[in-house]
Amino acid sequence: TKDFGIPQSRNRVFFVCIRKDLNQPFTFPEKEGLSIKLNEFIDFDLIDENLQLKGKWLEWTKTESFKRYCDKKLSAVNPDISICMVARQYASWKGTFITDKTGKIRRLSPTECFMLMGFAKDEIIFGNVDEATLYKAAGNGWDINLVSKIFEKMFES
Repeated sequence: TKDFGIPQSRNRVFFVCIRKDLNQPFTFPEKEGLSIKLNEFIDFDLIDENLQLKGKWLEWTKTESFKRYCDKKLSAVNPDISICMVARQYASWKGTFITDKTGKIRRLSPTECFMLMGFAKDEIIFGNVDEATLYKAAGNGWDINLVSKIFEKMFES
């Protein structure tokens, strides 16, 4: 994902299958590089106690175990590129955390997670879907920018 314009480390394998009788060659889209950083996706004015780390979660960020997670790129606080989102982002030690404007460490919001999957903020309407389901959808999803580029390449004449 980070090679196609979205600041998230999200390695995925894509299989592109085209019938032989179509005689259509396929080349994967060219890498674009990254011109934006994670902080451009973050709403630093969002103060939500439900997103802020508390208790054992906050204490964990001060441990050697957390430092090892960061060294292995499984967790990060205020990085330029987000760690790969996971389906259990709402209740996991793994993931990207940020410091809000009050100085408290928090998880990314569901809206921020969907923006890191390529959705524009004004395209995101959740309705009455619970937070855990939203995190699962983002964590299990595909970067729509990359997938659309693959489809464009598939249908080039």
